[in-house]
Amino acid sequence: MSKADFETLAHFRYQLRRFLRFSEEVTRRKGVTPLQYLLMLQIKGFPGREWSTVGELAERCRRSITGSCCCRSLSTYDRAQVRNPANMSANGFVWIGVNMIKIKRVYDKPARTDGYRVLVDRLWPRGVARASLPLGTWLKEAAPSDELRRWFKHDPARWPEFQRRYRLELEAHPDSWASILVGARRGNVTLLYSAHDVEHNNAVVLRDFLNAKLKEVS
Repeated sequence: MSKADFETLAHFRYQLRRFLRFSEEVTRRKGVTPLQYLLMLQIKGFPGREWSTVGELAERCRRSITGSCCCRSLSTYDRAQVRNPANMSANGFVWIGVNMIKIKRVYDKPARTDGYRVLVDRLWPRGVARASLPLGTWLKEAAPSDELRRWFKHDPARWPEFQRRYRLELEAHPDSWASILVGARRGNVTLLYSAHDVEHNNAVVLRDFLNAKLKEVS
């Protein structure tokens, strides 16, 4: 290979990494993990059809993929058809569509894929009329305590300690969030929050906490 060939290849790999990092950051901000996005992309974009075998997913994703992995990861999307030779239904297919939990600002436009919408702020969001907000329920008890909320003040420097304290509160009061898990086992669930900071807020912690609980019983 010539020097020009190496330069072209290096530039291509650099631009590819920039694109991959950008797409992962965007999906995380929407409450979707990189694996969820990758699996959805490979199924929806499979040549000539909208289903894929677990083996085909493993090949196209270049990583080890199992049926249980798909069940946990294909969560925030509509049911995707994945052919699994080890677990065929009568028509030769198995539907994998275990729904996990995502987050969204309460001011964002509602979407069909939101599923059951749950407000998880301690206070009602400013500027939002109760009658105009599509909402399944408001679980203020699942939000951080007033004491913790006032201490945090959405200060990124306090984020690690806030997460630790909030998880302790959640573990101590499972009745405050148990209904969300029940809903997530039936369909999509979206946690709504009003904070401007999309990376450092209580909904991020609650989503990760609850998704971990779902994985424990899957």
